[in-house]
Amino acid sequence: MIDWKIMKEVDNVTTESLWISPLCKDDLKFEIPQRKLFKDWDRSFHGLFIPEIPYQFILRFARESGWIWDCFAGGGTTFYVAKLLGCSNRLVCNDIASKEEDVIQADTRTFDPTLYTQGSLIRLVFFHPPYFNIIKFSDEEGDLCNCPSLETYYDEINTVIKNVSTYVEENGFVILVCGNIWYKGEEIDLGVQVKELFRSVGFKNKSHIIKDYGETKAKGNGYNLQYYRNLKNDTNFFYGDNIFVLKKGKREKDD
Repeated sequence: MIDWKIMKEVDNVTTESLWISPLCKDDLKFEIPQRKLFKDWDRSFHGLFIPEIPYQFILRFARESGWIWDCFAGGGTTFYVAKLLGCSNRLVCNDIASKEEDVIQADTRTFDPTLYTQGSLIRLVFFHPPYFNIIKFSDEEGDLCNCPSLETYYDEINTVIKNVSTYVEENGFVILVCGNIWYKGEEIDLGVQVKELFRSVGFKNKSHIIKDYGETKAKGNGYNLQYYRNLKNDTNFFYGDNIFVLKKGKREKDD
């Protein structure tokens, strides 16, 4: 039986698998809102993900109970949203190169969030790693943005995934945010590869969401130059970001 009360309580949650920016309006898709409660969001950190991501999944999976962990917390977007939603007391944030006082400086390869949760396992994890060497976040030797090769990156992030999975409760969720990259003349579906590493340690992929960057309306010389490069190199524009909803536990029957 459908619990209509629950549906009413989460009426801000979308179940669409294509998120578009306000620049690309389509009534059939989820247009990322310009929420007034995000007006004070600090956009200065390079590599932020939009606050709509933690907003959506905290509401859906950890609205009233359960611990939340952002293990690549960077500029603190998840803490900002959790505070707005009144659940920052159930949130642990860490990053190997913390830039915010609310983000613990710690390497997720070895970090134990249960030291901050009174021993409780985690209901919801936000996993937004560096996309290999696309952005240099720090000079830290262990920072994934400093891996010397893509093969090394996969090895290191697999170590991170194994540690993270240890602390996720059964039927808990990981929200993996990871896009594609360009490497050695080839487009690499980095997020898909990382998703498969999660599946190898017992997670089931429940959903694949594509969020666009809102650049499809770009104009001017920059756009024209990239258009020329695409024609020359047999490539296409990729303005999307992958969001995978992964659930830990036994394989379920098809719903």
